[in-house]
Amino acid sequence: MRNRKDVLVVIALCFFARTLLGADLNLGTWRLNLDKSSYSPGPPPKSEIATFEQVGPDVKLKLDRIDVDGKPVHIEWVGQFNGKDYPSEGDATSDMRSYRRIDDYTFEGINKKDGKIVRRVTIVYSRDGNTRTNTVTGTNALGQKINNIQVYERQ
Repeated sequence: MRNRKDVLVVIALCFFARTLLGADLNLGTWRLNLDKSSYSPGPPPKSEIATFEQVGPDVKLKLDRIDVDGKPVHIEWVGQFNGKDYPSEGDATSDMRSYRRIDDYTFEGINKKDGKIVRRVTIVYSRDGNTRTNTVTGTNALGQKINNIQVYERQ
């Protein structure tokens, strides 16, 4: 009887650990892999690092990019993955962002400028949690339609 209880405890712990892992998939530092990414229309930025950290009940996103012209861009967002809009600072193309969890490995993000949706992002994490792929549609700063695939690797 003792072995059966041990097995049940292990199974329960596995489910609990998976729940925690799913909640923490975005947290950490992610570097854009330009070789695996595609930008339409291009060109892509020279580099980009996204950092997600837990701040109380909220998540803080810091995005540091070197744009195509070599200029640094720093974007910050603090909010929750509940689908509600929260202010975004430092992004010339959006002033509000919302994120929501679709399942353990998939999130949706919406960027808005002056109340209008400018970009939708589908974020998919690999099962091992080491890669995230963003599919980005909408418009860029020039008003051109975009369809970008961004592949990030956990650092």
